[in-house]
Amino acid sequence: MNEQPPRDDEQGDKVAAARGSALRRRSSFQRIADDLNRQGVPTNTASGVLVTQMMALFHEYETAIRHAAEGDDNPFDVEPYADVHDLAQFYEDARADTKNPNALDRFLDNLSDDLELADVRALRVAAAAVAEAMGRIALAHREQGMSPDDIAQKTGYTSSRIAQFIRQEKERRAAPGTLRRYTWRIDVRTADGGWTDREVGEDESTPADLAQLADRLLVETGAREQRARIVMWEGDEGADASAVHRAERSPQWDAVLTVEQHDGKEWRGLSNESVPRATEEPSDLARRVLSKAREQMPAATLRVRVWRFGDSEGPHLAEAVATDADRIPDDQ
Repeated sequence: MNEQPPRDDEQGDKVAAARGSALRRRSSFQRIADDLNRQGVPTNTASGVLVTQMMALFHEYETAIRHAAEGDDNPFDVEPYADVHDLAQFYEDARADTKNPNALDRFLDNLSDDLELADVRALRVAAAAVAEAMGRIALAHREQGMSPDDIAQKTGYTSSRIAQFIRQEKERRAAPGTLRRYTWRIDVRTADGGWTDREVGEDESTPADLAQLADRLLVETGAREQRARIVMWEGDEGADASAVHRAERSPQWDAVLTVEQHDGKEWRGLSNESVPRATEEPSDLARRVLSKAREQMPAATLRVRVWRFGDSEGPHLAEAVATDADRIPDDQ
């Protein structure tokens, strides 16, 4: 094979790579020796070398113990970013060392000796890359079952910031105008307060139109007199916790009501009203109509009674009364 001598720039690249590699693999022995030298402890004697080696071994042992405590099955195995972990750990330890006020300065002195300008740039670019990838990282771990609180604790962010990362990543994935397949399930509230399936299906929608699709499906499902909810997933149906959209619809019912005024002797009717497809509870409806009537007749004693449409000959569902003292008693 006809080999060509390396160019000067290639040699420079190799030298720089070798220096960077040596820097990254700088041993605990060398770091500790430099630190001891700064403190005036000789390391060029036989006893000094022994002390330095022992301290380096203790450091590696403590690091392995920490990794094992964090669940590492092979704490002596070097991770791809082990140096970055060590750098962060040393920095945090130095800042937290209240017994030794010079600990942070010593750490920063060591760091300034360790890092070349190219290393500084690489660390800054790496930090920017991690920040840009944080949405992907947070959502990936959320999809694996971790809570935003757990992710925040591991990464040093706040829980609200993690939630923001996850939301932004979902928005990035959901490109506007792209149709996606959604499966859905509609449940209705039972008499005992639980939920039961009423209907299942699937539709295509853009992420921006998903809420509108959910509202339309809730209307089309019928069962107006029962509270209903819809749970939607992108793709196939999964656990409720993994749903991408939820919505609820209050029961709808046809109401009739009367507004009456007390003249000091008896109640006299002022108006009769019908409210089709009401979504309020009877008591809430009575109070709302009474409040509106009080705006027009603030000094009068008024009463509102509510029935279900077709049942006005029977007992009322709710009643609200207001006197000139602005008192609204409980439903009767």
